[in-house]
Amino acid sequence: MKNVSALTVIGNLSSTDPDSGNSFTYSLVGGSGAADNSAFSISGNQLLINNSPNFENQASYSVRIRTTDQGGLFFDKVFSVNVNNVNETPTNIALSANTVNENVSALTVVGNLSSTDPDSGNSFTYSLVSGSGATDNSAFSISGNQLLINNSPNFENQASYSILIRTTDQGGLFFDKVFSVNVNNVNETPTDIALSANTVNENVPANTIIGNLSSTDPDSGNSFSYSLVGGSGATDNALFTISGNQLLLNNSPNFENQASYNIRIRTTDQGGLFFDKVFSVNVNNVNETPSNIALSANTVNENVSALTVVSNLSSTDPDTGNSFTYSLVSGNGATDNALFTISGNQLLINNSPNFENQASYNIRIRTTDQGGLFFDKVFFG
Repeated sequence: MKNVSALTVIGNLSSTDPDSGNSFTYSLVGGSGAADNSAFSISGNQLLINNSPNFENQASYSVRIRTTDQGGLFFDKVFSVNVNNVNETPTNIALSANTVNENVSALTVVGNLSSTDPDSGNSFTYSLVSGSGATDNSAFSISGNQLLINNSPNFENQASYSILIRTTDQGGLFFDKVFSVNVNNVNETPTDIALSANTVNENVPANTIIGNLSSTDPDSGNSFSYSLVGGSGATDNALFTISGNQLLLNNSPNFENQASYNIRIRTTDQGGLFFDKVFSVNVNNVNETPSNIALSANTVNENVSALTVVSNLSSTDPDTGNSFTYSLVSGNGATDNALFTISGNQLLINNSPNFENQASYNIRIRTTDQGGLFFDKVFFG
């Protein structure tokens, strides 16, 4: 017997007596062997156990019973009442750990399973079973008493899993329990850097902002710091500065001197993990104003014929490959403009000059590039 209800009949009592036809009464009496009398009762000739027995608490009882005949003569005897060890259902499952770091390898052991059972010495098998709470069972496996996660977890994709586990003892009795397995949000390395703009016009002032830096990171809510670091692609780092998340050019750039810069930038998250990336910063070739005009000659002999070419005009410009047009324009120094003509890049005198009449002329010439920028210069001759 085990786990039977209170006041279950253990057995019927009977007496042996030399006299036939006697009647007997039975009672629990003190004395040697009466250790557990209080756990039992007698009703008529039936021995009853007062409370439900539990093998694990007490496997055997000792009682002392007296039979008394109708004449008051009695006989005492000690009995052992044994409790049968009946297999009982497991009552709980424990998981040694219910958290796992993100990015661990596939088939990582999450924890060890163990069972609570009223019976000592039982053996158990574990399985993932369907039912309420089994939402994520397919993401896990059980090997022996170990719970394994099938694929590498990612906190950003799924931070918690719900599974239903069954423990089954050697007799086929089982107990189910729902577990939550939580993924720890491990700090991960940034994966990219973006620069909002990687071009700058030439001639902008020193410390102009090129663009804003931003980072890509598997972790949401991270903060980042940026720095220029040595390494491959860091050729022109010294020409730049980073302030907060802004990339600045230290000096005014000149396309004609350097059209492109290579820099190496590092983003570092609040946990010290970093990612480096090489950027090319390109300088836009902005059209610039011509800076000078030259005459190949500024003298002419008197009495040469009208429309004689005095000189060829040429321009100085920061931009290479520009084209120029020339014109006589009014303004300071343009006193004798009416006496000259420009054809293409040639300066012509309209009439035959006479030294005795005029030995010198003042003219104002303009060079205009293809973008409309111009420069004026006065010539004396």
